[in-house]
Amino acid sequence: MALVVLLASACSTGAPVTEDMWVEDNYVFCNEFDEPERQCLLVSHTEFGFYRHIEGDIEGFEYEEGFKYHLRVERTDATSPGEVTTYRLLEILSAKD
Repeated sequence: MALVVLLASACSTGAPVTEDMWVEDNYVFCNEFDEPERQCLLVSHTEFGFYRHIEGDIEGFEYEEGFKYHLRVERTDATSPGEVTTYRLLEILSAKD
């Protein structure tokens, strides 16, 4: 049991990771029970991969609906319950309408 806890804490250090991200050209509803009208960005970590919504915004990124974006971001994973993973824009690699 202690090994599992040790491995889990070692994997979620909260250290920033640089990665590419693809953002779809429209918002989606987040399907949250407490805020059913809230909209989220739809993103993938591969160009033709599985898309999912993310909580919150990408710091420094001004999204314009109607464009598909390929971004380089810095991701910081949540390290405790109640926190969310955060993203910070490093570079816009492309934007297509």
